[in-house]
Amino acid sequence: MKNSIALILLCFLCTASTQSFSQTHQITGRISGTGGELLTGAVAELRNAKDSSLAKVSVADVNGVYHLENPKAGSYFIKTSFLGYDAWFSELFSYDGASSKTISEIKMKATAVQLKSAEISAFRLWSK
Repeated sequence: MKNSIALILLCFLCTASTQSFSQTHQITGRISGTGGELLTGAVAELRNAKDSSLAKVSVADVNGVYHLENPKAGSYFIKTSFLGYDAWFSELFSYDGASSKTISEIKMKATAVQLKSAEISAFRLWSK
């Protein structure tokens, strides 16, 4: 009986310590259009403030939410992009590398695209 209690306690302690080491810290946010539509598939890039190099990247899920997991401590900005929308850049912010951070909702503006006109013509090769 004493051995089984010790074994259960040991299993509990091992599980608790494993869970504490496997915690993820992340920067999250939501991406939508100015009309409130969720932009599934929009790309969120975590960029270093010093040289704009790419630190992490994520794609927004069906709810428009992105997760940048386990970034290192540092100074960053976020760049988002999506087909048919202007790129969006956040202000610089600091991240401590040990906690989770939520960025306020990103509202991307649709790009106005002017298409060129096309002329369609036809002719008959033979007549009846």
